[in-house]
Amino acid sequence: MIPLFMRALLDLNKKDNETAILDALCMLCDCLEFGNPALFESIAPQAGPKMLEVINIHGKKKFDFVQTAVFALGCLAFRREAGKFELQQETLTTLAQIFSNA
Repeated sequence: MIPLFMRALLDLNKKDNETAILDALCMLCDCLEFGNPALFESIAPQAGPKMLEVINIHGKKKFDFVQTAVFALGCLAFRREAGKFELQQETLTTLAQIFSNA
């Protein structure tokens, strides 16, 4: 079940929802970075794939969305045990694509 604050992330293409999307991304980052272990474990499984979706949809169009999504992926990787970040390869591939298009 998606947390209430993340509902804005259900439609990433909705133009009149951009402020709500950025707010949700920032709130998600705060929860991933500073949340207790129970909160982290409850949102981490959905957060990684959603952040990759944000990056893949918005690429160069919405840099603030992409920057925030990259930070969230960093929080996910940082809080996992070494070698246990299940989206590591996909994250690195996605970041390489972003940088190669710079």
